[in-house]
Amino acid sequence: MPLWDTNDTVIWLKSMNPMGMPNPLQRIRYQMEEAAPQMLPAGQSGDSKPDKEEGKYITREEFEKMKHELEDLLTSPTNTTRKRGE
Repeated sequence: MPLWDTNDTVIWLKSMNPMGMPNPLQRIRYQMEEAAPQMLPAGQSGDSKPDKEEGKYITREEFEKMKHELEDLLTSPTNTTRKRGE
C-alpha cells in the first residue's frame, strides 16, 4: 500500500510477508518533471522512426504480392529443387 508523504517528495511502501508479518517500510524518492510534455499534432504518434530507416519496410500489399509469388514458385510442377545428396 503506497503512503504519500505530504511534507516531502517521498512515497512509503507498506507490505507484509506471506505469514502476515509487516516488512520494513520502503522509501521511494520521486522528482516532479519541470515541464509538461508537449502535445503532438493530431494523427502523429510519438514513436516515429528516424529518417535513416525510411524505405526499410514494405507495405502490406507488397508483402502479399511477394508471398503469393513465392507460393507459386514452391508449388509449381517445374520446381527442380533437390534434397542434399541427390
